[in-house]
Amino acid sequence: MKSIREEINLFFSAHEDFLTKSYPGLSAERLLKSFLENYPQLSADVCFSWGLSSFFEKLKNRVPLAYIFGKAFFFADEFLCNQETLIPRFDTEILVEESLKIIASENIQTVLDIGTGTGCVGLSLLTNSQKPLCLVATDLSAQALAVAQKNANLLKYRLHPAAQLSFLQMDRLRKWDYTRKLDLIVSNPPYIPQSEFDSLVQKEVHDYEPHMA
Repeated sequence: MKSIREEINLFFSAHEDFLTKSYPGLSAERLLKSFLENYPQLSADVCFSWGLSSFFEKLKNRVPLAYIFGKAFFFADEFLCNQETLIPRFDTEILVEESLKIIASENIQTVLDIGTGTGCVGLSLLTNSQKPLCLVATDLSAQALAVAQKNANLLKYRLHPAAQLSFLQMDRLRKWDYTRKLDLIVSNPPYIPQSEFDSLVQKEVHDYEPHMA
């Protein structure tokens, strides 16, 4: 029986062309690191086959790594994610950075996060703001809100003691109580027309990420 390192190196060598096209920036070492992060009880040189075949099959089907492992890094934290939520992406961190500048310079108290998904944007504002915020996170999907609530629970130790957080299932602002004061709205809404979705998005996005988002 081969070690985990050997198994992954052999798999990567056999499918390198496909893997580097499907997962830009991927290397055998990064693949090994990602796998071991999810099995902290194992080391690279131990002989282990359970789970590897399923892992390799998902890679061959271009399942995003974030969905394979059920988590993704965003801003300063790790967020749970699944196929009910979009995968947090590096470029969306700009939204958090710019929002934090506004929060720091203005009298911002209540923030509305529309289409929260994993909660990565709103929760990153809560955990990185120097002042307490009241965040209302909304999403049309109850399943996405469930993921966001789990992430909030995992990050609660990093929240300002006076921070407030609530979740609402709603479509954009259609059920919003307009007597409720808002200081800032953040959102990373869908921006690809449905008519162009099939031709514009990557296969892994088309096949695995929620089209509603």
